[in-house]
Amino acid sequence: MKTGAKVKFGCCIFFMLLYNIGNAQISSQRTFDFKRGDEFQKETSINSICTIQRGNQKLDVRSKSSVTKLYKVTDATDKGSVFMVSIQKMTDSLTALGQKLNYNSGTPIDSTSRIEKALSYMMNRPVTVSVDKNGTIILSDNKEVEFANDTLLAFTGIQPELFTNGGLFNLFANFTSNKLKKGYSWPDSPPVINKQKSVTKYTVYSVSDTTTVIKFINTVTGGSVNSNTNGTYILDNKTGLVLERFIETLSAGYAIIGKTVYATTRSSKIHETCKKLPSDVFAQN
Repeated sequence: MKTGAKVKFGCCIFFMLLYNIGNAQISSQRTFDFKRGDEFQKETSINSICTIQRGNQKLDVRSKSSVTKLYKVTDATDKGSVFMVSIQKMTDSLTALGQKLNYNSGTPIDSTSRIEKALSYMMNRPVTVSVDKNGTIILSDNKEVEFANDTLLAFTGIQPELFTNGGLFNLFANFTSNKLKKGYSWPDSPPVINKQKSVTKYTVYSVSDTTTVIKFINTVTGGSVNSNTNGTYILDNKTGLVLERFIETLSAGYAIIGKTVYATTRSSKIHETCKKLPSDVFAQN
C-alpha cells in the first residue's frame, strides 16, 4: 500500500499505549542491582482497529504488529545503570481501503512507502537510557528524529518508545513485593499534560512465592482524545521484572486538520512478555 493520497487521513490518529505501572504510592522502593552485560528481551504484540470519520466519509484501519526489543546494560555502578535499547525484529500487517501492507524488518522495504521507511528508520536507532538504583530515568538520548513523530506510524499500532526523565524505566516495578498483599489498592494521578488528566487505580489480584499479579483501570480525559484502559501485570517477586502485560484500551475523540474536524475511535489489545537472557544470547551485538 502506498501512503500518499490514499492514506491522507493518517495524521488524524492519536493513540496512547499505557506501559508503565506509574509512581505507585507504596512506601518501600526496590533497589536494583544490575551488572554490565545483563540483557533483557521484550516481545510485544498489538492488534488494533481504528476508525476515522467525517460525515459519510469513513476509513477503517486494522493492524497486527509484533516488536522484539533488547535492553542491554552497558554500564553499572552502585548509583545506577545505563541501558542501550534497540529493536531486534519488527513485523506489521496493515489493512485499509481494500489494500494490505506487510512489513518485515528482515526483508527489503518498499522505498516509496512512507510507513515502511518510518518503521525501518526505527529499527536502526538505538537509545541510551540512564536509570538510578530505583529504576527512575535520569537521562536519555531519546532524540527527536525524522519519522519519530510521523502520525502515519499510528496506523501500524507501533509507536516509538519515549523515555522521560523522572519516569519509571518500564521493564520493572520499583516497589518490593512484601508490601503488596492481595486486595490492596492504590491510585495514581500524575500531573496534567497537554490538558489531559490520567487517573489509574491498581489492585493486587494475587501473590505467590514467585510472582505478584496486579490489575489496573485507567481513564484519560481532556484534550482531543479520551480513553479507557484495563490491564494486568505479572511481576517477578525476586527481581521486580514485569514478566507479562495484558492491556486493552478504547479511545475516542477528534482531530483537527486545517479547518476540518475528524472523529476518531480506536480499540487495541496488547500483550507483552519479558525475560532476562543468558549472557551468550545476542552476544554478536
